[in-house]
Amino acid sequence: MPFINPLSEQLYIQKRKDTVSHFPFLEDKPYVLSCERYFDSIPQKFYDKEAFSDFLNFLNKVKAKHPLILANILTEKEDRLSLAIANLEMINERPIHDLKLPKDYYLSLFLNEHILFDLLKLWEGPFFELLYLVAVVSREERGKPHNLELYDVIEELRFLPTSFGDFLKYKDLFENTIRNGIGHGKIDFMERRTKFTDKKNNSVDKSNDVIVSLFDDLLDTLNGFCFALKVFYFVNKEFLNSKKVNIPISIMLQELTSGASTFKWEIKSCLESTVQGRNQLNIFIDTKLRDITILRSNIFHSGILASELTNKYDVICLQIRNGLGGLAMFDANKVRQINLSHTNPKLEDYVREAYYKKSELLFFAKSNSLNILRKIITMLYIGQILLPIYFRPFYRKYRRKFEVISTYIHSKKWYNVVEASIVLDLTKVGDARMFVKKNYNYIIKKVINESKSDKSLFSSIKLLPARFVTVQIYINNVRVRESRISKTKGKKICSLRLNNTSSIKIANPFPEHTDTIGNYTILWSSYLDEVAFKEG
Repeated sequence: MPFINPLSEQLYIQKRKDTVSHFPFLEDKPYVLSCERYFDSIPQKFYDKEAFSDFLNFLNKVKAKHPLILANILTEKEDRLSLAIANLEMINERPIHDLKLPKDYYLSLFLNEHILFDLLKLWEGPFFELLYLVAVVSREERGKPHNLELYDVIEELRFLPTSFGDFLKYKDLFENTIRNGIGHGKIDFMERRTKFTDKKNNSVDKSNDVIVSLFDDLLDTLNGFCFALKVFYFVNKEFLNSKKVNIPISIMLQELTSGASTFKWEIKSCLESTVQGRNQLNIFIDTKLRDITILRSNIFHSGILASELTNKYDVICLQIRNGLGGLAMFDANKVRQINLSHTNPKLEDYVREAYYKKSELLFFAKSNSLNILRKIITMLYIGQILLPIYFRPFYRKYRRKFEVISTYIHSKKWYNVVEASIVLDLTKVGDARMFVKKNYNYIIKKVINESKSDKSLFSSIKLLPARFVTVQIYINNVRVRESRISKTKGKKICSLRLNNTSSIKIANPFPEHTDTIGNYTILWSSYLDEVAFKEG
C-alpha cells in the first residue's frame, strides 16, 4: 500500500474498498482511487463497457505479442496521450452531460455553445490518439510505415487482425464531413436539424437529437478507452518500469488528486520543468491550512505519492498557495530507493533521507494567532476529516437501492400523470427482477414523491393524486436524455406502470412478457428481442 496521510488513512481505506468492490481486478493494485469516478461521477460512469473491454484486451494482447512495439509507441506518444486525456477530462467536467435537452432553436443554441466544438476536440484529440495505438499495431503487422493522420487511422481499423479485436465498429463514431464543416467549413442551423458543409462543398445534415447522441456515444466510448488505458498502466506497472515507460502526467495527476487531496488541501495542477539538468515536477496546491503539523502531514503525503507514481522525475516540488505561499521539495529518486529497501517504510525514513528540509518555505505557517485559537482550528480540521470517515459506511449501507434520474409530471383534469426513470443499484438489490416484483408499489410511491418535491406547496400538482404513472427501470447508468431503444437495450430491465384511471386505455401487445398485479403492469424488456426479430 502506498504511503498514506495518517489523518485520512481510514477514509482512504474505505474509498479503496468501494472502488475494488466495483472493479475487483484492481484488488491487489496500490493505485486505484482515480477509478472511483467510473462508478461515482458524471459522465465517466456512463463509460462504454464494451469499449473498455475491447481496448484493455487489445493492450494486453499487444503486450504479449509485441512488447517492444507497445513500449516504444507508449513512450513516443506519452505527451500526446497525456494532452488528449487532459482534454477529455476538461470536457467531462462540463455540466452538460446529464441534462434534459431543450427544444427547437434552443437545442440548436445548445449544440452551438456546448456540443459542436467539443465534438471536434474529441475527434482530433483522444479519439485520434487512442485509436492511433491500434492503427500502429495494424501497420506493424502489415509492415507499413505509421506516419498517420486522423483519416488514415480510421481507415486502418479495417486492416487490424481479428486476433487483436474488432475496432472497425468504432469507425461509425467519426463523421468526416461534420468534422470538416465544424473545423473549416460552414454550419447552418435549420429547424430541428443542422447542416454541415466542407470546403469542397460536400454537405450532410443531421437531426439535432442525432448529433447529441453522436457526441454522447463518442464521449462514452472514449471514457471506456481511457479507463482501460489507466487500468493497463496500474496493473502492468512492473512491465512498464522495466521498459522505462512513464505514466502520462494527466493520468498521474488524476491519481494524485484522488489520493492526496483532502479537506482544505486541493491539488490543482502540475507542470514539468528541467532545473540544473534534473527533471522536476511542480505540483500546484491551494490550501487554507495554518497548523504546521497538519501542513507537513499533507506535504509528505503528496510529495511521496507523486514520487511513487512515476520514475520520470528526479525532484518533486510542491508550490503551495495560501497567503504568502510556500514551497516544499522531495528527492524522488531517494523516495523510490526507500520503497525498495524498506518493507514498511516509516515517515521518518522519508523525512530524513528524501525531504529537502532546507528548501522548505512555509511563511504562512508562522501565525501570530494565539495558541488556543490555533488548537481550536486544528481540532475543527481534524473533526471535518473524521466525520466523513465515520459516516461514509452508514451512507453506503443505507443509501437508496435505486436512484430516480428523471421525472416529468403534469395534471390532467383531476389527477396527475407522471413519467419517470430510475436506475437500480445491483450491488444493493441483487436479483433485479425479483426486486421489482416485490417493491413495485414502493417504487411508484418514491417516484411520485420525487416528482412533486420541487413544486410549490399550493400548486395543484402538489394537491392532486397521481393516477397514471410510468417508470422506466434500468440496471445500468443512463443519461436523462437517453430514450432510444438502440441505446437502452441491455440497460433497461422493464417498464412499470400504474393505471388508476378509467379514461386511459393502454393495449398490451406483448402479454407473454407482461406481469399484471391489480392496476400495476410490468412490461419486461425481453419484448425488445421480439421487436428486433420482427424488424429483422
